[in-house]
Amino acid sequence: MKRLGNHTVVAALITVLAVGMCSCITYRSSYFVPSNERPVFIDRFRLTPRVFAFKESRVTSERVIKGAYSITIRVQDSTTDLEHYEWRLTEQQTDSLADRFLQQVSAVFVVDSLLLHEIPGEPRPMVLLPDTKSYAPRRENFLTLKFGEITLPREAMRLRAVLHVTRPGLPLTADSAVFQLGRIELEDRGLLMFDNQTQGY
Repeated sequence: MKRLGNHTVVAALITVLAVGMCSCITYRSSYFVPSNERPVFIDRFRLTPRVFAFKESRVTSERVIKGAYSITIRVQDSTTDLEHYEWRLTEQQTDSLADRFLQQVSAVFVVDSLLLHEIPGEPRPMVLLPDTKSYAPRRENFLTLKFGEITLPREAMRLRAVLHVTRPGLPLTADSAVFQLGRIELEDRGLLMFDNQTQGY
């Protein structure tokens, strides 16, 4: 019984030590989320911006050290259920449906540029151009517009993003969508299970 008790004490000490070491790991999150009260649409397509650096990543991770924010906008068909895809489709079938969805979007609007304004201060906006060669990830009812990566100062707590588009037709007409974004900046200590939980698209 005494030997069993010693083993229990040793195991408990090891557990406490391991938990203590893990709790010393620092994680950071830095990204912007839309603060618009209502979703933003162009016709039936819902637009969701994403300005993302990292989420719950170790302070020593390459992504945290780099500190760059990837800029994307998801365009999704608001008339379909995005949670129920036909996952049994082959890659070729998925690509075909995704191409058709891109054609449907392009028939309504073509993206020209994205302007990012830092608030407050309203300095000169950053002009970002879309990558028209890559819309990934994408499926039969959504696609992702990519605008590359930028660096933002820690003082920039709010952003206003203005997406400029052209509507096809005769004559061509200009249009835009405006998004307000607020910064999420967190730092915490935790266990290894929280390491590098990069989410989103």
